[in-house]
Amino acid sequence: MADGKDCKCWAHGECECGCGADWTPQEIYDLRSKLKEAEEKISARDGYIGNLESHLKTTEQRLFQAEAEKDDAERRWSEIADSLQKKISVYEAQEKAWLSRIVVGDMDACGALIDALKIQGTKLKEAEAEIRRIKNG
Repeated sequence: MADGKDCKCWAHGECECGCGADWTPQEIYDLRSKLKEAEEKISARDGYIGNLESHLKTTEQRLFQAEAEKDDAERRWSEIADSLQKKISVYEAQEKAWLSRIVVGDMDACGALIDALKIQGTKLKEAEAEIRRIKNG
């Protein structure tokens, strides 16, 4: 007990006491108790803050990893897009070449048809002339 309440020699203060009673003021014990509670709260908050810091570090690491993965994915998609664009360009060039061949082939065929028609026209004129000669006698 504090404040000399457990004194058995009926002293009025610690300097008079011969029985060894505790003369520490109760306020000191109360303040020590409040200090201990405050230290426990601070310790608990420090632990909570430590957990938050750890969680923050983990989150930052995950964020950096996600950013690296995003950059890698963007790079890969860019490479795929470039590759597809090159293939499209090749296909477009092939299409133009094929169309040119078709046009040239069609023109050649038309030229041959025109030549054949000219020959037929000449033969027809010759046949008409022969018929007129036969009729005229």
